[in-house]
Amino acid sequence: MPNQSLLIDGYNILTTLETALSGGPIFACRDGCFRDMASIHGTYRKVEETIPALNLLEDFLGNLNYGPVAILLDSPVSNSGRLKAVIESVNPNWKVNLVPNPDPILAASDQIVVTADSVILDAARRWLNLAREIIVSRIPQSWIIDLTAAPDSSPAARR
Repeated sequence: MPNQSLLIDGYNILTTLETALSGGPIFACRDGCFRDMASIHGTYRKVEETIPALNLLEDFLGNLNYGPVAILLDSPVSNSGRLKAVIESVNPNWKVNLVPNPDPILAASDQIVVTADSVILDAARRWLNLAREIIVSRIPQSWIIDLTAAPDSSPAARR
């Protein structure tokens, strides 16, 4: 799917890549997505892994020849404007938009959506499992907790 536009859930992909780079747990979920436990409660703080995560994203997308790329950030989250500037310094060709709530925009988009948010995935027409692809290929040392196995349904497990 080269040369196709991407609409990226900015905080979703960034926190997952930052977590993987920092050695934090990444959960391989039953729907195939990789997710982290990082939560943003009204504020985002740039960490040591922010620039390396953005560089990984830029390099990976550049090798796949995707474009144009638009990244949505939640404007109510403190420091979103600063993060927008950081992202644009990594790749000035990416369009970074601050929006009150990216979820409905992502869910209704005809573009390829990048997120692991299940509410958005349930509605999205097309999506790319980008966090998983980058982590598997570029951060193989990541701490992956596999949640994909079906629960044991044997009689002993039900007791």
